Amino acid sequence: MSQLLDCDEFMSELRNDDERTWAMYLFISSYSLDPNRINQLLDYIVFEATDKGDYNRAFKYPFYASQIFQFDIKPIIDAFFIKEESKVPSKELAQSIEGKDSDMILIDSLSTPKEENKKSGLLEKLFSFLDTKDELNPMLAGYFFKAFSGISNLCKDELLEYLFEFTNHIDNMIKHVDNRSISATLRSILGYTKNNESNKKKEEVVKKLVEALESVKNQEAAMNISWIIGKVIAEKEYLEYLMSKETVEKLFKSVNKNVSSCLKGVLNIIIKLYQVNVENQDSQMSNKIPDMKPVLEQSIKFLPIAKKLLEHKSKEITIPTTYGNRLNVLGIDKLSVIEWLQELINKYIEMKDDMVIKEVGKLKIPELLLFLMKEHYMNSILHLKVFTIFEGAIKSKISSYVKAVSTR
Repeated sequence: MSQLLDCDEFMSELRNDDERTWAMYLFISSYSLDPNRINQLLDYIVFEATDKGDYNRAFKYPFYASQIFQFDIKPIIDAFFIKEESKVPSKELAQSIEGKDSDMILIDSLSTPKEENKKSGLLEKLFSFLDTKDELNPMLAGYFFKAFSGISNLCKDELLEYLFEFTNHIDNMIKHVDNRSISATLRSILGYTKNNESNKKKEEVVKKLVEALESVKNQEAAMNISWIIGKVIAEKEYLEYLMSKETVEKLFKSVNKNVSSCLKGVLNIIIKLYQVNVENQDSQMSNKIPDMKPVLEQSIKFLPIAKKLLEHKSKEITIPTTYGNRLNVLGIDKLSVIEWLQELINKYIEMKDDMVIKEVGKLKIPELLLFLMKEHYMNSILHLKVFTIFEGAIKSKISSYVKAVSTR
């Protein structure tokens, strides 16, 4: 297998659409579809090179192996979903190679009988990459995602069935959700559509992601979860669960437990819920959307905490300017809260919801926003967001905002 991957001419043919058929023929006829050989390809993706100085083993072979799985060589992908003892000769591939004499082609390929999905040793091997408590190698995680994508391109339903039967693999993905490639894998799983039964199982994955927010170790994990759930919200799926009182409580609770890691990710999810509600109202689809009241009520409860975050004096961090002086840094947490306030206030100004406006005025948040503008007088993003909030409020003649501006 290493000799094959060392053949640059072969790999360049695989990458060339015009020559790919011949390259596939060479690969399959010369090396056959022995699962042991596919195992060798997986080894390059699943296991790190023990000798980091071996360039081929550490970099070249893993890259080429992941490329092979992406080239839609169907008999290779089919091999992941049949029992190992079910290997039978087939001429199906030979007949699919145009311009070649089928009598001259001897292929030992794998058939794909329509049986119940079986536990494949090859799939187990691929997903064993995730079975570790250590941080994943980012490069190999990218190649894992490429291999996963290649398999799903041809056998999406079978792969989904397998993952929902052996759910430990999805649990392992959630453990490593801080890795962007693994979160992209989860995102693609939730994007697959099959039937009502698989949709129920996908909803379980969404629930696990929401629960995982409470224990995430870093901001990357929370942001990746919000990216995954954001796709679900955008496709109008599982809104009844995501907009329920219990779920929104969990989301805000995770912020209370773990502000530094969860804040931006959770607020991004809440913002998406505000937006999907308004989008559906605009398109006269609001009758299909769950009641927005639980989201609104929990948002109002979070306002005092948001105010404390805006008032919080962090360690004095300053940055130099071209004028020779130094400026205080606003910080990503405060900016995240202001982005959330912008969406909350402006959307509910449009909906003419008095509860939000009254609570914001009662907490004197408008005055606090103007104070932050003065303190961070060169932060153009902050100024733009605060301006947008006040523009809508003053046009709507909301007294607390008019009073705050006149006082300042």
